[in-house]
Amino acid sequence: MAPFRNILVATDFGPTSEQAVELAADLATIFDAKLSVMHAYAIAVPIYPIALTVDVDGVAEAAKEAMDKAIGGLRLRCPGVRGVVRHGDAAHEILEEAESCNADLIVVGTHGHRGLSRVLLGSVAEKVVRLSTIPVLCVRARTLEGAELLPGKVDYDEDEMVPGAALA
Repeated sequence: MAPFRNILVATDFGPTSEQAVELAADLATIFDAKLSVMHAYAIAVPIYPIALTVDVDGVAEAAKEAMDKAIGGLRLRCPGVRGVVRHGDAAHEILEEAESCNADLIVVGTHGHRGLSRVLLGSVAEKVVRLSTIPVLCVRARTLEGAELLPGKVDYDEDEMVPGAALA
């Protein structure tokens, strides 16, 4: 298998996404690959015709500020990292951005919802896996009782390059 050259990682700026971003940055370092970090936001349209004012520009600006913060700490490890903020359905925007930046790997965090919560909330990761034409690495945040994940530390099985968690 050829090494990865362009890695795209999606974030919602939550703890699971932070772990996915850290893993993607580690992989970008290992493979000397370009790293793109992206966030997609959608603004819900009310069903009932009531007067709601949504500060669309404010939402977009907040997303850009969160992205700047998210990639700020990555610049030393991945000097060419770029942040992308897109408006629209997350799964669709991830796939569009992957095509746009010629990604050969997509990294997404997953919350691991099952049953009714997954049906009601949907799963961005699942949609990306189903519709992507390139490999997708799903990162599920795990904590063990009595242990904490150390930010920025990922331990790899040298034989299989399987990500694991560095424990305190």
